[in-house]
Amino acid sequence: TTVPPPLQPGATMLALYPGNGAQYRPHTDPRSVDDTRMLSSVWYLTPNWEESQGGVLRIRTVNTTRKRLQGNQANLKDRKNSFMQFQSPSVTETTEGDGTVDIAPLSDRLVLFLSRSVVHQVLPTLQGEDRYAATIWWHDTSSVSWDSSQLE
Repeated sequence: TTVPPPLQPGATMLALYPGNGAQYRPHTDPRSVDDTRMLSSVWYLTPNWEESQGGVLRIRTVNTTRKRLQGNQANLKDRKNSFMQFQSPSVTETTEGDGTVDIAPLSDRLVLFLSRSVVHQVLPTLQGEDRYAATIWWHDTSSVSWDSSQLE
């Protein structure tokens, strides 16, 4: 059996997406080879959210890992010990239709996903209330020695 790598909590982000079209484009969380974020935990805090308000979390369910990895060989720090760097999808890469799941930001809902490899985005908020969420990123510390200040 494979034991999952140890995870350490990192920064917490309190997010406000104003009800005026605010969004977050499709991406994966690693921004550099040194970025050890592996898992995202998102806790939704918007009271009385309704579908007409928008701002849903869209998760891509199809496996794009191989395609991304083949195009990013030069970005890998050390193939043997690397976490496999992924690039955010291009603007032309679709995140709609088959292969996606939309998760409504219902108040007090907690969503966990592997943000290192799963393409995700926040769809535009629409007229109405603002969208609130608290996010904690969990870091893979299995192959790195950290001091606690690096996880803030």
